[in-house]
Amino acid sequence: MRVMGVTLIVLGLAMLAPQVARAETLPPASDSGEVCTVGYQMYRPADCPANGPGSRAMHYWEMGLLPARPLPAAAPDPALAAPDFGFARVSKDSELHLYPSFVDAASDNRAVVKFPGFVFISYQDVVERDGERFYITGGSEIVRRDDAAPISVHRFQGLLFNATPLRSFGWIVESTYPRSAPGSKGAELRTWLPRYTVIQVYDTRQVDGLNWYMIGVDQWVDQRKVGLVEPSAAPPAEVPIGTRWITINLFEQTLAAYDNGRLVFATLVASGIPPWHTRPGTFQVFKKVDRQPMSGSFAADRSDYYYLQDVPWVLYFDRARALHGTYWHDGFGYKRSHGCVNMSIGDARWIYEWADLSTWVYVTDPSGRRPLTRRRMPTMPAAHEV
Repeated sequence: MRVMGVTLIVLGLAMLAPQVARAETLPPASDSGEVCTVGYQMYRPADCPANGPGSRAMHYWEMGLLPARPLPAAAPDPALAAPDFGFARVSKDSELHLYPSFVDAASDNRAVVKFPGFVFISYQDVVERDGERFYITGGSEIVRRDDAAPISVHRFQGLLFNATPLRSFGWIVESTYPRSAPGSKGAELRTWLPRYTVIQVYDTRQVDGLNWYMIGVDQWVDQRKVGLVEPSAAPPAEVPIGTRWITINLFEQTLAAYDNGRLVFATLVASGIPPWHTRPGTFQVFKKVDRQPMSGSFAADRSDYYYLQDVPWVLYFDRARALHGTYWHDGFGYKRSHGCVNMSIGDARWIYEWADLSTWVYVTDPSGRRPLTRRRMPTMPAAHEV
C-alpha cells in the first residue's frame, strides 16, 4: 500500500524526506484508495478518507484535545486565602462561655453563654495564665482552651480568566477514576482524579438518565462527579448590558463573575439545603461587611442552633441571604448551608473586593426546580442565614 506524502525505504533504511510537493498533483486519497499518515491528515484533511488512521486524531484536534488547549485562566493570589484568625470548634454538646477578662474566666464569672450546637470561635492568640491556657477571640473575649478544638481551614481557590472559555469547564467534586466510555459499561481507567481537579468538557452523552462528560481522550465522568460552569457572554434578561454580574448555578453549585460580557472569575460554592433553599432570582448586592458573627435557630427545641464568630467577606444580596467566606467546612460543590452561598475564604475575599454595592447577582437552577421559601424572610434578620 502506498502512503501519500511519504516514501518509505524498507529493510532497515532510513526514512527519506516527505514528498509533499508530489501530493499536490494527486487526486484526493479518498478517491485514489490511498491512506494518509496521521501527520499528513492533520495537515491536509480534505485529501484524506474519513476512516483513515489519522481521522481519530483529526477529530480530537478539532475538539481541542490534540494538543490539549489550556483554559485562559490563572490561579488567584494565594495570599487571599490566608485567614485573619485561627478558628476552633466547641463540642456540639457543650455550652460556649465567653468571658470579658482572664480574671473572670479563672473564676467563671460574668460569662456570656451560647447554646450547644454548631458553634465555632475565631481567635487571635492562645495564651497561658496561672497554668491554664486561653483563647483570645477575634472580639477580644476570653475562652478556655479546653472548651474548643482548633480546626484547619482549606485553601481551595477558583480561577481568574483573561478571556471567556469556548467550552464548559469545572472541577471534580468527588474524587474518581474516569471511564473509557460513557456509562457504567465503560472500563474504569487508572487515572485518579482527586477532588478539585480542573476539567474541560469536550463532549456530552446521556446514558441511563445521567449526563456523561468527555474530559480527555477516552476519559468520561458522570455529572454527579463534577461542578460545571457554562460560560455565557450575554447577561441575564434583567441585568443591563455593559455591567458586572455574578451568576450562581444551584444545580452545578458553581459561581461565575462577568464584567461587560467577559468571564473574569469562577469557582465552586455551597448553597442552601432543604428546607433552607437559596432562592432563584435576580438581585443586587445591597450591603457589604468585612466580618461579622452569624447565629440562629429555626427548630423549637434549638437543636439546629449555630453560632459562628467572624464570618468573613459578606455580601448581602437577598434579604438575609449573602455570599460569604466559610471556614467551618470544605463542602464546596455541594448544597449544605442555611440559605447563604458559602465560598472558600480566598474566593469570598476576591468577590468582596471585586463587587460593588448594586452589583447584580443572578441565581439560577437549570434543573427547573423553584423551591418555595420555607418562611418569610425579614430584610435584615436577627438570625442570619449561613
